[in-house]
Amino acid sequence: MKYTKILIEREIKSVFNSWFIYLGYMMFFIFTGFYCWFSSYNVFLRAQVSMTPVFVVVNWVMFFMVPGLTMKSVADEKRKGILELILTKPVNIYEFVSAKFLALYIVAIIPLVLTIPYLITISSFGELDWGPVFLGYFTLILICGVYVSIGIFSSSITRSPLISLLLTYGIFILFQNVFGLASEILNIKLFSEFFRYLSLSAHLDTMSKGILDTRDLVYLISIMWIFLSFSKYFLNKKRI
Repeated sequence: MKYTKILIEREIKSVFNSWFIYLGYMMFFIFTGFYCWFSSYNVFLRAQVSMTPVFVVVNWVMFFMVPGLTMKSVADEKRKGILELILTKPVNIYEFVSAKFLALYIVAIIPLVLTIPYLITISSFGELDWGPVFLGYFTLILICGVYVSIGIFSSSITRSPLISLLLTYGIFILFQNVFGLASEILNIKLFSEFFRYLSLSAHLDTMSKGILDTRDLVYLISIMWIFLSFSKYFLNKKRI
């Protein structure tokens, strides 16, 4: 745990020493603000007091932002030879990947704090149902974990940040769109249900309705665990 903490601090400092993260936070605030206040889907045109529009746009902004955050996480260190140097220390692959994940996870969920002004403003319009609000934030926190774990996996199997970026987007599209589309196209019930379960969008739809299902929690946590395990496996294989 001692080395994990050191690696987490190192990663967070590295991220905030770059102008990219500040640009990312600024773009997050601009896009969510435009969608919620000025687009044709703005909260003023809705007939109900709800945080759903905010949660929807935050999910999609994270969809595009997190791959940029994670693309250099391992790939750049492999390319520069820093990874090999780190692993000569008394640090194992488990600690390294866990530290990367936790550090970038913290950085990724910080923008959720920026949505508090939206929450305050929307709640002033009328009576807000706080159950779906808390579940919505909880869902976004888990989704950020899923996105970060996929990004770290993509970065761990290549030395190119660009390839990592594209691969992460490819996996995102697979889970967000392709699996859901496959479940609608296939006429065989068994396959349709299988691909629906794999679809990230299907689980998000359930949770966005204020329904907390253990199957959704198991799914999201399992995706994180699987991709982090793959990351550790491939890095350990390279080390051997």
